[in-house]
Amino acid sequence: MYEETHIVPMPLSLKPVREEIERFLQSAGLKYGRLDYYAGVYRGDELIAGGGLEEYVMKCFIVQDSARGMNLMGGLVDHLRSVGTARGYSNFFIFTKPSNAVLFTSLAFNLIGRASNSILLESTHHGIETFCANLATYKRPGKTGAIVMNCNPMTLGHRYLIETAAQQVDTLHIFVVSEDKSEFSSQERLEMVQQGTAHIPNVFVHDAGKYIISFATFPIYFFKTRDDMESNYIELDLNIFEQYIAPALDLNVRFVGTEPLDYLTSMYNKMMKEILPKSGIEVVEIERLNSEEHPISASRVRKNIHNLHLQAACDLIPTTSRPYVIKKLAEFICKMAIEALTEELETTPKPGLVDRHDSGAHRDMDIKLMRKSISTLAPYFRQMAEASLENADGLIPQIRQIGVDAEAEMLRATGGVNTHRGAIFALGITIVATCRLIVSGGEIVEENLQNEIAKVAGEIRDINSEKSLSHGAVVCEKYNVKGAMAIAVGGYSEVFESILPVYRQMLAVEHKVDVNIRTLLYIMSKIDDTNVYHRKDAEIANYVKNKSLDIYHNYSIFKVEELNRSFIRDNISPGGSADILSLTIFINKILESWLN
Repeated sequence: MYEETHIVPMPLSLKPVREEIERFLQSAGLKYGRLDYYAGVYRGDELIAGGGLEEYVMKCFIVQDSARGMNLMGGLVDHLRSVGTARGYSNFFIFTKPSNAVLFTSLAFNLIGRASNSILLESTHHGIETFCANLATYKRPGKTGAIVMNCNPMTLGHRYLIETAAQQVDTLHIFVVSEDKSEFSSQERLEMVQQGTAHIPNVFVHDAGKYIISFATFPIYFFKTRDDMESNYIELDLNIFEQYIAPALDLNVRFVGTEPLDYLTSMYNKMMKEILPKSGIEVVEIERLNSEEHPISASRVRKNIHNLHLQAACDLIPTTSRPYVIKKLAEFICKMAIEALTEELETTPKPGLVDRHDSGAHRDMDIKLMRKSISTLAPYFRQMAEASLENADGLIPQIRQIGVDAEAEMLRATGGVNTHRGAIFALGITIVATCRLIVSGGEIVEENLQNEIAKVAGEIRDINSEKSLSHGAVVCEKYNVKGAMAIAVGGYSEVFESILPVYRQMLAVEHKVDVNIRTLLYIMSKIDDTNVYHRKDAEIANYVKNKSLDIYHNYSIFKVEELNRSFIRDNISPGGSADILSLTIFINKILESWLN
């Protein structure tokens, strides 16, 4: 009689548990790879079997020799299927050794692919047959070719390959890799190829689904890692192609571009030329299109996006891909802005401000509320960037309205608490200025960015007909200090001429957390923080400046923590300084992106 067994989830986030799984896999000659979930079967305290999930792929199955014959695999597979179903998956794939074929087919999995040292099975009955039946409706007479592409994004090189191949066949089928593991989504990539080939009458564009270079058939494609299994994955993917996809369309030829840059793609092409001709499928390699003596590649486009070089990116893509590249660039700029806000918030400790330790001198907000506030701003920052990249001129009223909408959404999300009004203004103006420089082809360096910020701020000021009734406006009039608008119209001169150089100098030699705290102290010593004036008076504002400068020069965490306690006691919150810290971090990210 066997002892009772039970299936236990093994949390991968816990290092001791992860190490136990690693040892368990090693005992069976398996490597711990990418997993989203793992479950162990225990007999008492003994781990005797296990299996895992990576998205919709079941993997890393083990049954100890002492537990064979206990019929554990059925219960384990059912458990993983239940977990995967709860995560939104319906069809599950198993990648395993050929010796396990009988075991898993007995559990109602269907064998669909085979390589020298691996097999692939799926749980849905007739899944691949249904996929191929749909493909067969596109079958046409004559010579038929295929290309499998990721198009992340679609480039002039992709279009050249398609146009060249289309001239050599009666019908050409393009399969766009469907996994959402690329910078551009599967839907965006599919649309780019559809739009970029609309002028070619003999081309059909298909979603590649789960059976052509998918996470199930060829997972290392999406990570570009060197793996002992890479040739097995390639062989498996090609086996499914020659066994199912090619017959569905009567494919005679598969086209590929030469690959001088990527090792894995080059290896795939090499094995394709060895394997597919055995099934009567010709493999034709077409020379890559070059630009400036270098192959045009999607990676070059993505690098230009990350370097804020819009025109250089657009020089490598069809006009049909341009809207998608602009959208991605806007998302990238927005991402930097959100990262800057998050980095400021998470900096701990901060005198009188919300951080991971406490709420500072605030009774109406905490870090949870601040995080929620930041998350609401991303769509509006992205809108500002997209609008400015699409049309840099005459958009100030539209940009202003986006800012008003962002503030309204922030207040709705926070229950009326002003968490980021100043940040919306400062980062929003900087986003627009950055995008204007990008569109104009100007260099994104300190002087140009400062001048463009001043110009944008001036245009916003000129259309602001209403007199502000904010606390900041009242403080400016009472104490004769500059408000947010005046500082912006001045191009944030203090940031560019003083604060940013200090921040960048410290980045080169100090720990990032200390850099942010010290930069905040330096900001507090330099600017007239209207939040401090509003809560207290000019005398306290000067005290904050002097005390901050002293701790900046004689820095220690203990002194910052002590200052925080005193600010909490005296109700002092340098919120304007926090906004300037976010702005400094953001501007530095922009400048570094341009230079990298």
